[in-house]
Formats: sequence, structure tokens, C-alpha cells
Amino acid sequence: MDQYLNRWLKDAAEGSLRNRTFENYKDVLERYIRPQVGPVKLSKLTPLEIQGAYNKMRADGLSARTVRYTHAVLRSSVNQAVKWQILYRNPADYVDLPRNEKKEMRALTVEQVGKFLKAAETSGTCACNPKRGMSAKAEKQELNPCRYTSLFGLAITSGLRPGEYLDLQWPDIDLDRGTVMVRRALVPDSEGGWTFAEPKTKQSLRTVPASSLAQGHPLSELFTAFKISFTVTVPSNVPSPAMQSDTGRLPSAIFTITRSSSTVTA
Repeated sequence: MDQYLNRWLKDAAEGSLRNRTFENYKDVLERYIRPQVGPVKLSKLTPLEIQGAYNKMRADGLSARTVRYTHAVLRSSVNQAVKWQILYRNPADYVDLPRNEKKEMRALTVEQVGKFLKAAETSGTCACNPKRGMSAKAEKQELNPCRYTSLFGLAITSGLRPGEYLDLQWPDIDLDRGTVMVRRALVPDSEGGWTFAEPKTKQSLRTVPASSLAQGHPLSELFTAFKISFTVTVPSNVPSPAMQSDTGRLPSAIFTITRSSSTVTA
């Protein structure tokens, strides 16, 4: 199995999967599959051995979701063996999977959101905080357009994923209509950094209403002032074409992206 999985990753998976998905598949195989069935010959792999691997995962405290994801990876790899006419049928088709565990979603209360945004407003380095580069127009409006407040306020009121709101460009945001257009996603690359990519599905390409951008909302004024005072530059190794604003100072992403490490920061 170990030799076959190496061949499958190289000849089938690598060329057809996104980098992030490919790395996830490799990690799942390394963690959960190879230790259990790696020494077994592909032709001798049975549903019982696969079931044993899944049962051990559960006994080790892993969630049903992790087991089911692992099964999807293994089943996909062995399906390729059927296509290549190495196997007559896929033994992964004959195992029992644990039920998905449905957990109740918990949302922040209005009071908690207020406290969170207040903390964000006073945290970290802000390019447009008073006494730290705030524009004259924003100062005249007596606003404190902190990028953290803008970022997390948008995240909370829009429901966007981190990979969607961290790579927004100003043309994606309509402050008049209070909407955000999702046209790309921020994803890890194979070098431990980050890059921009098309969303996985057509459904991910969408226009999302964000109450924080609606006229009259306090965060809408904050975002407007933040845009006015925007002077942040994005590192040159972020591979996305620059978008120019009416001031001519607008780089590709609204929020600063650090690509030299495995973290993304606003």
C-alpha cells in the first residue's frame, strides 16, 4: 500500500487537486492510513483491515468527521487502482462509517460582538489610528478607522470565510449598496506561504450583503474613513495584480498579508 499510495499521489492526485487539498491528502494518509495498512499488499487489502484502521481512530478519540474524511481520501486512492485495472473492486466500499456528529452552532451575542470589536479597535498596529498616520479627512470626521475593527466587523456581519475576506480588494466592496463581491480565495501554497486562487465552486462566486457596510451603520463610516486613509502596501511576493483607486495608492489586498510565514495577519 505504501508504494501504491506514493504512485497514486504522484501520477493521479498531484495533477488534479489544488495544492491545499493535495497536502491535506498526504497528511491524512501519513497520519491515519500508512501506519495501519501501509505494509499490506494492495491486492490483499480487505474491508476488515480498513474497518480496523477506522475503529482505532475512533478509539484514539478522533471525531467522526475526521474518520469520514480519511475514508474519502482512502476510497479515492483505491478507486484509482480499480480504474488502472489493478483491483477488481474497491474494499473501501464495504466498511461502516460513524455517523456525523451534529453540534449546535453558537453565535456571539450583540453584547459580545460589541466587546470584541472594542478590543479589536485598540489592539495591534493600525495604519489609520489617531497619532499613527490617520488622514486629515478622517481626523476631521472624528473617526478612528482601525483596520482590525473594519476587518472583524465585516467578518461578523457578512459570514465570509477567512480565506474570502482576507483577500478582498476595494473594487469588491460596494459601500453604497452595502455588499461584498467574492471573486477569489486566499489559500496556502506549497512553499508554506499564501496565494490567491479561484474559489472551489461556482457557488462560492457570489455577492454577499454586509450590514456593517450599509449606509447609516457605524462600521460603514469606519470603513469609509479607513479607505480614505489607506496607505498600506502589500509585499511584492503576493501574486495578485495591483488594483488602483482614485488616489492611485491602492495595492491588491485591503488588509496587510504577511506571506513570509504560515500566518496571515490584518
